[in-house]
Amino acid sequence: MNVLVILIVLSGAQASRISPDDFSYLGAFRLPEGSERPDTFEYGGNVMTYCPTGDSSGSDDGYPGSLYISGHDRNEEVRNGGKVAEISIPVSGIATYPSRLPQAELLQPFSDVSGGFFDQYYAIMRMGLAYLDRIETGPLIHLAWGEHLLSDSYSPTHSWFSPDLSNPDPKGSWYIGQQSHYMVNGYLFEIPKDWADSHTGSRYLATGRFRDGGWSGMGPALFAYTPWIDSQGTPASSHAHLSEIPLLRYRTSEETSEILDTLQGYQHPDEWEGGAFLTTADGGNAVIFAGTKGTGDRYWYGWVNPAGSEYPCPEMEYADEYPVCRKNDNTLCPVLEMNECEGHNDYRGWWSSSFDAEILFYDPADLAAVAANEMKSWEPQPYAVLDIDQYLFLNPDRVETEMIGEGEQRRFRVGDIAYDRMNQILYLVEYYADGAKPVIHAWSVGDYQDQLQARFFGIPDTSIIPLTIEFIDASLGNTKTYSWDFGDNTSSFLKNPTHTFSNPGTYSVTLTVQGFRKISQVRISEDNSPELLKQKSKKVLYTLSSPVISHNKMILDLASSHNSINIGPGLQYQPKPQPVITPNIPDISVQ
Repeated sequence: MNVLVILIVLSGAQASRISPDDFSYLGAFRLPEGSERPDTFEYGGNVMTYCPTGDSSGSDDGYPGSLYISGHDRNEEVRNGGKVAEISIPVSGIATYPSRLPQAELLQPFSDVSGGFFDQYYAIMRMGLAYLDRIETGPLIHLAWGEHLLSDSYSPTHSWFSPDLSNPDPKGSWYIGQQSHYMVNGYLFEIPKDWADSHTGSRYLATGRFRDGGWSGMGPALFAYTPWIDSQGTPASSHAHLSEIPLLRYRTSEETSEILDTLQGYQHPDEWEGGAFLTTADGGNAVIFAGTKGTGDRYWYGWVNPAGSEYPCPEMEYADEYPVCRKNDNTLCPVLEMNECEGHNDYRGWWSSSFDAEILFYDPADLAAVAANEMKSWEPQPYAVLDIDQYLFLNPDRVETEMIGEGEQRRFRVGDIAYDRMNQILYLVEYYADGAKPVIHAWSVGDYQDQLQARFFGIPDTSIIPLTIEFIDASLGNTKTYSWDFGDNTSSFLKNPTHTFSNPGTYSVTLTVQGFRKISQVRISEDNSPELLKQKSKKVLYTLSSPVISHNKMILDLASSHNSINIGPGLQYQPKPQPVITPNIPDISVQ
């Protein structure tokens, strides 16, 4: 008798590229309320970094750590702006209106961390921020600072400070080699140790900037550096020029007026505001940049044309110095379009006929080749692009629309990003989403979240009985099905159901989510000798049939009064007044 044995063999792979398909949107949350400027997040959120040890006494809700984030920007009127505060990370939620999102708490109040090193920089300020805990220095937060247009004499751009904002103890300040200020002080992030030891001479920080008009290079610039000089973590001397390794440097508009040696699809109005070096537990990696990409048929230096986004409105005063209007193929605009339009506002700058919020994905192997002088610094190109406009609120309160544009011409959509490497969660700033305040969006990256965790919160529409609650799923992982038990012999299989409790009583609301674990790279063989089984790999070809199930429960105790509902743990009132039940603990009792 012949027997055919079919074996399923799982094989792993070397480090592989993280793809946009590895991103799963988790939701967003609001920033805390502030006070008078500059101690407010209004017109802030310029920089952000993740701290894995922050909020150590917080709830075990799947979002550990904290974020350090800047408040109201420094400017002509607010010379002490750009302060930094520490906030908690709540469970992210998905809501139509930002006011209904979960809200972070202030862990450390705003503090001036600049040490007086950067008082010269205040006109359209630029910053970078990166938490780094190294054996040489202990935990520190590294800082970059600059401004939009420099004077003839300028100061250093980089420093560090302590995560204890009551005593930040700034140290610095330093230059990044002989690089232009326009290339180094717009974003800052950690380089993983193994990669840095192999490719950058143990330089563990990446710093860079993109400045519109191609002043920083026609694409995001990036350099590796380290600001300490020995194994004891001694900071470099003040005003030192730190040794750097270029990882990305495109041709600048000072070097050529042509669109040459650029990011593919480059336009002068592009904005790249945040960067991160992503790694995942299964060996995936990518260097990413987030920003607002010019994508229109025309781009120009000038103003928004009140006749419509398809019509340029160039500033002709500079037409003899450089091309002030181009088509998206980078040829010059027709002569008939080279006229200053009538009725424009006063907000002059680089504009495109449309913009999109995007994340660029670069292969770290390409940057390693640049560091080794095996590729030119302008040769690496993104291997993937993720458009994230679908997740954004896009200025629902129409704040500063003349300055930032509106509709498809909306500029300044997103800002800095921060990465929780252990839990594989990416955080991103969206500007002008909650009035003049940003909101923070979150994505899980890779397969780490395949271990499901059920989470939800509820939004009551009133504070009286009958009480109608909109339940919002905030579960982690690849959720396939939802099962709600409202504790009153009713149920739902919707993702975000709405339910009304008509009578006083105690109700145990339970959400059960079910998903399926991913298995990678399946091969069928007639050979009866299986190869070594490896569970970690990237390319998913099919889904294992065994389910993964997780539960979460909320206990509601509704008083008999029809006029009020008492607030207990987990129930918070929002300004409009909309109470939000958040799963701060596994079982939340609202007494």
